[in-house]
This record gives sequence, C-alpha cells and structure tokens, in this order.
Amino acid sequence: FRIFRVNRTACEITGYRSEELENQVIQCLFAEKDYAQLQTLLSPIEDNAHYSHCETQLSTKFNTLEEIEWSYTALYDAQNQVQYYVVTGLKITERKRAEQELARLSHQNQLILETAGEGICGLDAQCQTIFLNPVAASLFGLIDDKKQSYQVVTRHIATEADTSQPIFCDAVAQGIAHHAEEEFYRQDGSFFLAEYTTTPIRENQQVI
Repeated sequence: FRIFRVNRTACEITGYRSEELENQVIQCLFAEKDYAQLQTLLSPIEDNAHYSHCETQLSTKFNTLEEIEWSYTALYDAQNQVQYYVVTGLKITERKRAEQELARLSHQNQLILETAGEGICGLDAQCQTIFLNPVAASLFGLIDDKKQSYQVVTRHIATEADTSQPIFCDAVAQGIAHHAEEEFYRQDGSFFLAEYTTTPIRENQQVI
C-alpha cells in the first residue's frame, strides 16, 4: 500500500512533510504488528465491504508513538475494482492515556476496598447493595452471585422488631451522616450486631 495524498493534519500527527510521505509505502508509519493488523482490516474492503476501522499505534518521524483510530473506505473504478483507499485517522493518544489512568485508579480503589479490615457497603436509596467488599459479603453470608442488589434489613435492638428499612436510609437520603448499632439480617435469616457509620456521597452538592 502506497501513500497517494495526505492532508495537513496527517503531517502534524506524523511529523513528516507531505512530500516526505507521498509515494512512500504506508508500512513506514507502523510497527510490524500494527501493519499486519492494518493489512488484515483492509482485506474485507478488497472483498467489497467498503468500510472498516481499527485502532493502532503510529510511529512518528520523531520515534514517538501515537494512538490512532483509523477508518478505511474504498473507492472503486468502473470495473468495480478498488482504485484508492481513503484512510482517515483520529488521534486518540490523550483519550487512551486518560482511560488507562482511570483503569489504574479504579483498580487501586478496588484493592483498597478488598483489603480493608472492615465491612464496606455501597447502598442505593432503597438500601439495596451496589457493592460490598469481601468482609461485608462475609458478614451478610453472601456468595459472589448474591452481592448485587441484596436488600439490607435490620432488627431494632430494643424491641426486636423487624424494620423493613434501616434507620440510616432516611438519614442518608437527607444527606446526614449516621452512627449507631443495629442488628443486621444475614441471607440465611440469622442476624448479627454491628456498629456502623453511614456517610452520603455527594456530587455537585447532591446526594448520589
């Protein structure tokens, strides 16, 4: 595959002048594995698929790598043979870095939750679990496939009466932190006494 024309943005991304790129084989812009991927994705176009896309790394003139999202369109001649490919590249290096950093932070936060020595639960407005760390799941007697949407039910200590909604749910809904002791039901119907603190999570001054 040989480069026929490039625009100014392509020159800015690659670091090459247009006269340095035009009439060069496109392989000069790719590492071997990425060029192989490009060839694989161009194959359906040769079979009249007309369009394909992928993400690869592009090697610049300055020996740096840019993440590029490519789309490919074929232009056919009167005999329905591929005459040219129109290849459009969108630079997504910054987006990829942001995604990687977000994944790293998410993994780090997950490790903190999983290694904490206390039970930690995330609850929605109906007091159903959004997530539980391993300690909390053990306290409630839950296995992996029951960790989502488990209805937290408490038993009032003084009267031993069941309460369909724990006291702290109202406090959290009102945006108020709450600290107390209550008996919580496990999945098997038994219960355990726990001292706990609930704190609402806010975003833009709203409880979420």
